[in-house]
Amino acid sequence: MAHLPGRRAELGPLRRAALLAILAGLSVASPAASQVAGPIEGRVSINLQLSMADLADQWVPQASGALLFDAAPWIQVGGVGSVGLDHPEVRGASELRVRFGYGGVRVAVRPAAERLPGLSLTMIAAAGNVDVQEPTIGSTLDSENGGVVEPGVTWVRPLGAHLGLLASASWRFAFEFENLVGVSSSELGGPALGVGLVLGPF
Repeated sequence: MAHLPGRRAELGPLRRAALLAILAGLSVASPAASQVAGPIEGRVSINLQLSMADLADQWVPQASGALLFDAAPWIQVGGVGSVGLDHPEVRGASELRVRFGYGGVRVAVRPAAERLPGLSLTMIAAAGNVDVQEPTIGSTLDSENGGVVEPGVTWVRPLGAHLGLLASASWRFAFEFENLVGVSSSELGGPALGVGLVLGPF
């Protein structure tokens, strides 16, 4: 990986962000789930989602996956990972492209579990990586790691015993991406709208 003169080497990009995030989430979620007594113990679901997210002032497709445990009827905890499927050009510097991904822990709270079981308020706390690439030769000019916080809301409509359709809206806040060439933390944040499938609970 090539870096600009005078810059220290950054950690490698999170190209396996989804897998690493799920494993991290499991380490956090498993103790919480195992302490819950009763029929909800061990209930797990998988969320697969495709979103359109604002990145560098452009709407780009983003794929996400989450492995979640029902810690109680009104709360889920687990791991989540997201990665951009397109690498937009940085506005004002068309020779640079941005590659962004992040993964971490997701918590979902059902504020009205009995009346509106499909409604959840969500919060993601994650670590992310952004690469700035030169598209002609495909080399990475710069790479930076930082944090992501993403509150949101989801609605799940059951389609069967272990299948559901979900819709989501969220807003991503990025920080600590300050020493990066061509892009700032503010350009990595913004709204996202998504649809997907829920597999489970099993």
